[in-house]
Amino acid sequence: MTAALAKKVEIEMDKPAAKLPEIDPNIVTRQSSGFAFNEWFVRLPEGYVPADILRLDIWKRVQNSKPFKMHDKVRCVAFDLSWESESIVARANSSEVSLTPIWQKEIMGRSKPLFEDENYRVVWVGMGFRAQRKRDGQFMTETTATENLCIRDLTNLYPKRVS
Repeated sequence: MTAALAKKVEIEMDKPAAKLPEIDPNIVTRQSSGFAFNEWFVRLPEGYVPADILRLDIWKRVQNSKPFKMHDKVRCVAFDLSWESESIVARANSSEVSLTPIWQKEIMGRSKPLFEDENYRVVWVGMGFRAQRKRDGQFMTETTATENLCIRDLTNLYPKRVS
C-alpha cells in the first residue's frame, strides 16, 4: 500500500461512520471456486472509500444470498476505478463479514477525458459506458464495454440525411 493511500485510509477511518447502502449481491461475482476457498470480485457502489469495505454491516445482503466463508479472497474495485483492494475473509456469519486487507492500490486516472460534445457526454456507469444528455442527465444509450462503442451509439442519436 502506498504511503498516500495509507494516509487516506487512516483519515477515512477517523471520520464518523456515515450510513452506507449495503452491498447488493448482484454486484458480487464469483471469480473462481477452489477446493479450499473462493475468490470474489465486487465493483462497489458510488461513494465507497477503501476504509468502508472493512465495515461489518455493509455485507449483510451478500451473506444472505452469496455468503463469503473464512479464507475466501475478496477483490473490491471503486465505482470510479480510482482504487482497488484485495482482502481475506477473517470471520463470517449470516449477517456480517470481517475482512483483513492484503493490499490496496490507487489506480492511475484517465490520460484523457471521456468524449463529450455540446449535447451529450460519455460517462462511466460502473459496468461500462453510457451516453448521457447534458440538459437533463437522461441516459440515451445502453451500457457498452468500451468508450468507442458508446461513441458509435451516440452518433446514431443524431439525424442523418437520407438521399
